[in-house]
Amino acid sequence: IPPAPTVTPAGPVIVCEGSANIVLTSDAATGNQWYKDGSPIGGATATTLNITTAPANSGSYTVISTVSSCSSAVSNAVAVTINALPLTTPVVAPATTTICSGSTVTVNIAGSQAGINYELFDGVTSLSSPVAGTGGAINIVTSALTANTTITVRATNPTTLCTVLLSGTSVVTVTPIPPAPNVTPAGPVIVCEGSANIVLTSDAATGNQWYKDGSPIGGATATTLNITTTPANSGSYTVISTVSSCSSAVSNAVAITINALPLTTPVVAPATTTICSGSTVTVNIAGSQAGINYELFDGVTSLSSPVAGTGGAINIISTPLTANTTITIRATNPTTLCTVLLSGTSVVTVTPIPPAPTVTPAGPVIVCEGSANIVLTSDAATGNQWYK
Repeated sequence: IPPAPTVTPAGPVIVCEGSANIVLTSDAATGNQWYKDGSPIGGATATTLNITTAPANSGSYTVISTVSSCSSAVSNAVAVTINALPLTTPVVAPATTTICSGSTVTVNIAGSQAGINYELFDGVTSLSSPVAGTGGAINIVTSALTANTTITVRATNPTTLCTVLLSGTSVVTVTPIPPAPNVTPAGPVIVCEGSANIVLTSDAATGNQWYKDGSPIGGATATTLNITTTPANSGSYTVISTVSSCSSAVSNAVAITINALPLTTPVVAPATTTICSGSTVTVNIAGSQAGINYELFDGVTSLSSPVAGTGGAINIISTPLTANTTITIRATNPTTLCTVLLSGTSVVTVTPIPPAPTVTPAGPVIVCEGSANIVLTSDAATGNQWYK
């Protein structure tokens, strides 16, 4: 009777489905008959036995050597376990997608297997943590992507460690994010109400959207932003550039302050007056603003010192006037230096002072009582008033 064959490897042999064939070898040179789970394997009479790695081929393998019709005892049994791979059929979505650089992709796996873990890869590197299958649909979020990527999904049985790539992939096109625009002037910009428009300029050639205090300005999508100088337009201005649906970071913020002008409505009196050359005019301003200074001008030159408004009526006295003058009143905010002319004016007519009359005789005149009347004569043709 031939000796019982020895089979190598001695086992147990544990592999995953689809791996390389398992090769068992008998040390009996001839007469071998291989068995699986005690049943002879048809045609398996060679020294070696090639076992394809299909789960159905799991079992206990032995061999008996028969020489001259005499059979050996059964060899050592080799336990072979071929673990099934996860299914490759769960559907991967989206098949294609486009994102902005630095964004993530949510990959949906429909029909996941319970007991199987799923993980995203870029072909080499993991793009996610493993997520356990549920028997239904699951979502897996990638890490941030900065380059075009074909995402594969690796399915792993955490017990057997058998792994397979699902048949579906997700092809991701990554669009670059435009740089944050730079806005000029950088600010802060401080102007008075009614001055020339403020023009902000973005260095982003396209895709601009301007914001005021964090809120988008409707229709403000040009490279430049024209801001009318009304106090309501004071605020913080920024711009974001969006190219191919990808938005930049927020630009530098430009702080704009548009200070209100003093009111032009306080009433100026007198509207007209006539004075003698060298006299002054007292101008009354009714309804002056507290915190505003008022000063008289002849259109160019100051005619008074500034006088602070009180919220009520104030009087301002001009310097002596020697010519007809239209007095304007300049109202100035001493904090913002914003200035405006009041709507009212005071039109002053200046009458020349006539020369001093010459009286003849020049005197002294000395006469006796009862003599002829003394006649004094003024060389002023009109307007004389004699004094004693």
